[in-house]
Amino acid sequence: MVGKVGCLFQIRQPLPGLLGLGLALVFTGLVLAAWWGITRGPVEERVVSSVILPSPQEIAESLPDLISRRQLFENIQVSLVRVLKGWGMALLLVIPLGLLMGAFGPVRAFFEPLNVIAGYLPLITIIPLTFAWFQGESQKLAFLTMACFFFMLPLVIAAIENVEEIFLNTAQTLGARRHDLLVRVLFPMALPEIYSAARLAFGIGWTWIIVAESLLADAGIGFIFMSSYRFEKPHMYWTALIILLIGFAADQFLGWLGRRLFPYRYL
Repeated sequence: MVGKVGCLFQIRQPLPGLLGLGLALVFTGLVLAAWWGITRGPVEERVVSSVILPSPQEIAESLPDLISRRQLFENIQVSLVRVLKGWGMALLLVIPLGLLMGAFGPVRAFFEPLNVIAGYLPLITIIPLTFAWFQGESQKLAFLTMACFFFMLPLVIAAIENVEEIFLNTAQTLGARRHDLLVRVLFPMALPEIYSAARLAFGIGWTWIIVAESLLADAGIGFIFMSSYRFEKPHMYWTALIILLIGFAADQFLGWLGRRLFPYRYL
């Protein structure tokens, strides 16, 4: 028995079968049991006040009101569209720019301040800037675009720079011109890594949706979260869970799609 337990704790050794899922479910069950324990009973006798942490039952009972009165599904759609637009605009900007910066030294030097911003400027500081530069819906889209753009830029540049020199040399030997090296060698070879960066960037955009919709917003899942903070705490916990589940599902879908687009990367 001791030997079997010791085998489970081998460094970097994957767990057999469904053991990993089982352990995750055990942790989740313990958290839910602790949550129920500190929020059960009459409100005045609870270990933790319902103002701070509602009980699982109170949160479950608030779902119909969240769906109907707060128009949950319509607000989820609003947020998804915002993130997809910001993410899409970031891809249109960062992929060609990252390709050129990774390929040509002068372009890299000229746009290097953007790379410095991406590495050292906290995203939260972009919010007041977007309020100064944009208004209304364009402000939210601009923030999400910048968040995805600055996250992806160093990754796209690195993907281009990491393409092995032997592929460029072989293509040049076969008569490839500069344009061919860009679009037929560098970009295709780096595309799996660029896709991985785009997958991560979507997660970044989705996790920042609460911030994007926290001010001067009248719709969206982030708006529900922020407006529920004071008087409708159960709705706040529901929206946090929904944001988590949608982000996880989107990441799993993009991972599934990536394995089919680039099967050789997962061999």
